[in-house]
Amino acid sequence: MDQNQVYSGCVTGNIEARKWWHRRWVKIIGISLALLTIFAGTLTLLLKFVILAPKQLETSTALPRTRTLSTPPSPITAVSTLLSSASRQTIKSTTTTVQQPHDDSKRIYIADWGNHRIVEWEYGANNGEVVTGSIANGNQINQFNLPTGVTLDKNNHSLIVCDYNNRRVVRWFYRTTTSPQIIISNIDCFDVKLDKNGDLYVSDVNKCDVKRWTAKDSNETIVAGGRCGNNLKQLMYLNFIFIDQEYSVYVADRDNNRVMKWVRGAQEGIVVAGGHGQGSSVNQLSHPHGVIVDQFDNVYVADHKNHRIMRW
Repeated sequence: MDQNQVYSGCVTGNIEARKWWHRRWVKIIGISLALLTIFAGTLTLLLKFVILAPKQLETSTALPRTRTLSTPPSPITAVSTLLSSASRQTIKSTTTTVQQPHDDSKRIYIADWGNHRIVEWEYGANNGEVVTGSIANGNQINQFNLPTGVTLDKNNHSLIVCDYNNRRVVRWFYRTTTSPQIIISNIDCFDVKLDKNGDLYVSDVNKCDVKRWTAKDSNETIVAGGRCGNNLKQLMYLNFIFIDQEYSVYVADRDNNRVMKWVRGAQEGIVVAGGHGQGSSVNQLSHPHGVIVDQFDNVYVADHKNHRIMRW
């Protein structure tokens, strides 16, 4: 074998060896890429179904619970510090209603029942001012004994007050020299409201009803309840009421742990909140102590013994 043949054989062998290593590396790289793709897909599935899914499920199941309680809208005001216009001293007090009447200047009027007085609170003010009554209770015309409800009569520039322990409804004129007037006597009233026509509504605890007095005459009409009990025609220790633009009457039916709606002219009410017995679940109330309804027909309830505001 001559030298040229030996050289040619070496070159041919090197070329074949290089082709073999090239094919081998191509296979190695291909297998590696396939394994990497499988690993990435497995990791994605693991992340989606094992790690993220429980968190998403936990979030979705928690949402309904957080939505049942609502931040109170602007008319719902908690006031704890009152200023006496006579003494100009700050006095601590509490109120129990979920709503207060207000005038065109956004002043609200509060039945400060524990201090036997009505307090005016200007919008944005840090302190209130006593407009009628005093810390000392009594039965004189200028005194109250546990005033529980108050409403503003803008047409007559007066406040209408439910003087609970004196069993009367009193009209108190503000910014005038007109003397107060007893407009209803011998009634176990708890709350008073006016509708857009100026008709007066009064809740009667003892008779378990809500009565309406028209602005034109003194005739009274039962518009809700009338007997004490727990069926749809009855109420039990009702307290605060609300009148909407359609003249429907909403009643905080305390001892039945529900809020009732009586459409104008109806013979029985409709349960619009609670009604599932006394309790703390989201579909229950415990001695509701106030109700308002917004323009979207959402019902807001002061759930007294559960220390919360509920929205239906």
